[in-house]
Amino acid sequence: MSKVNLILKQYACFESKVQKEITTRCSQYCSSCSHICCTPEFCQETLESPFLSLVRKRFSPYARYMKNRGWWSENGCTLSFGRPPVCYEFMCNDIIDDQPTDSDLYTIKILSKLISHVGKNALGRLHIVEIMKERHLHNIQHTRFEKKLSEAKAAFIAVKLLYTHNCIDNNSLKTLSKILRPPWSLI
Repeated sequence: MSKVNLILKQYACFESKVQKEITTRCSQYCSSCSHICCTPEFCQETLESPFLSLVRKRFSPYARYMKNRGWWSENGCTLSFGRPPVCYEFMCNDIIDDQPTDSDLYTIKILSKLISHVGKNALGRLHIVEIMKERHLHNIQHTRFEKKLSEAKAAFIAVKLLYTHNCIDNNSLKTLSKILRPPWSLI
């Protein structure tokens, strides 16, 4: 398996886990919301980024893009894989304001940043979705990608523990700090 194919597979597998967790935590808000926060401008990144385009073609080949709606349909986003990182990062005020504790707010913010973290500095200072030539994907610094993915996976596990037990040990807090500085109430 080529380095790029391995990265695509690892990314898609992790994206799926993050997407499921965010959906679980946010569906009560999104399913009853009448305001569609997604716009075709955000969706465009999947078409423009060679990396996201490859992820989509390989793992979400039947998603349908429409110029006036992007990947959006009446049932939500049709794109299962290769969503732009902003799709994970955006949390509306209803979601943010309704988090009952600092711990819950911190975990949802961490979850929203995990996909972005994985792609940081994949090629020099470029995020993986900012690499604009498909041939340059072969130059991705695999060791750096693996490190960022490992940090994100460890943070994902720590988030699930924090979310279910509402407490965190120092090692997990250090792990989460690599993604987002914790609030004082958790330190």
